[in-house]
Amino acid sequence: MNAAAPGLSVTCPAGDIEGQETSSCRQFLGIPFAQPPVGSRRLAPPAPLPPGRHQATSAHPAPPQRAGKALALRPVGVTDEDCLHLNIHTPRASGAHPVWVWIYGGGFTNGDARDPIYEAARLVETHQVVVVTLNYRLGLLGFPPLSEAPNLGLLDQQAALRWVRTNIEAFGGNPSQITVLGESAGGVSILAQLTLAGSEGTFQRAVIQSAATSPWLDKAAVARCQHWLQGELGTPDLLSTLRALPLPKLLNLGAALDEALRPVLGHGVFRPQRGEAGLGTAEEDGITRAAERGLPLLLGCNANEQRLFLFAQRGLEKQAALRRLRAGLKRSTLPAPPEAGALWAAYESPLDPRPPWQRLAAAETDLYYQVPLLRRGAAYVRHSQGKGACWLYRFDAPSPALKGQLGASHGLEVPYLFGTLDHPSVQRFAGTDPVRWALAETFQRQWLAFATGEGPSWNAWSETTQESGFFTLDGVTPAPSTKDLNPLWTPNLELPPHAEP
Repeated sequence: MNAAAPGLSVTCPAGDIEGQETSSCRQFLGIPFAQPPVGSRRLAPPAPLPPGRHQATSAHPAPPQRAGKALALRPVGVTDEDCLHLNIHTPRASGAHPVWVWIYGGGFTNGDARDPIYEAARLVETHQVVVVTLNYRLGLLGFPPLSEAPNLGLLDQQAALRWVRTNIEAFGGNPSQITVLGESAGGVSILAQLTLAGSEGTFQRAVIQSAATSPWLDKAAVARCQHWLQGELGTPDLLSTLRALPLPKLLNLGAALDEALRPVLGHGVFRPQRGEAGLGTAEEDGITRAAERGLPLLLGCNANEQRLFLFAQRGLEKQAALRRLRAGLKRSTLPAPPEAGALWAAYESPLDPRPPWQRLAAAETDLYYQVPLLRRGAAYVRHSQGKGACWLYRFDAPSPALKGQLGASHGLEVPYLFGTLDHPSVQRFAGTDPVRWALAETFQRQWLAFATGEGPSWNAWSETTQESGFFTLDGVTPAPSTKDLNPLWTPNLELPPHAEP
């Protein structure tokens, strides 16, 4: 970390912000963007904060969450219910720089804008971009399955995006060149922001990384959750009871709720509520809205996403893997999902002699990431009618950890984007040899080209070329998106067969 000199002050519509300057950038840490969501404001939408004077020289604690790990494989430290703060890293040189607003992942239950994997100083200095990271409420505080308090975490993100649009020019950012970026639940959040009433115009481009397809909560799921909570709390008055509950008890209650109903619903309980608080009815609506508005998108995933989640189950036997795959296909929203046995057989031969857990990881990566990604690209093209462009990518560079068994797993691309490969909490996961630093530079430059309107070095997606950018340790190569997708998925893509290169 570079030594910081205090005394840097910026005046903006939000007030006077005191930051600090380092040898690589200027930083303003822990700026509040809404009133503290505590006391009577717990489980309430974010409220505007009057202009004031803010000391912004240290990042604020993470939102309340149970013990867990952020993406950097590092335990989250101190937390605080007064969590609606953001951090700005901006170049030392004056100018109207492109702005990147990062929304972290963590399954809507974990996350921390302070996580060192998101340390932006090197990225800012090298590419002269303004980087904003933000906190939003999580779990039962941010995504309570209550009909009277839906989508609070999404509203937190929206409040932060509005704050950035209004104030970022004073920090050297161009308010007409704001790109919002998110990974995993952060990517799903962006799909939601694309449909959320009031988020229009808060950003001009969006990067959605590894956003797995999964259903938003419907009214039936919310009713199930509320019934369970009423039974546990012994009252139908959930909102006031939860507001009065001590924070440790509330966090334990949220964990118990998720554990009880996850098997019933087939997914976690903390996620957006469709059709509530200005949100659309499905995540696919975001692609349609972006296409109709001509808002450019950059969408992608990693080659081996599910290996991160299945590595701990690497003793999985074939029959157990097949049962899990069958359950996943049953919950799928695909128009004509393949039969589980035939799909397993189609992965078994090409992946022989890989163990069952890796075969299952390949099938689930395609089911939850790759096939939905291609369907999103197709939907964008159908609805944009040439008004905008959508680029697809896949990150294929494998992790060196665990003798390479993780492959290019979930979250691996994030330290390449931020240039934090050498942080102690992530260097074994990401690798630090010169080839990997070169790939990080390539990755960052492609994202910068997209953010500035130039576009990545491969073609925008179309039904005829189906081209994506594939990132390997050799760099980025354009190729058809379906080049190694199992053929049993192609009926779900609603696409013509692609021509082999």
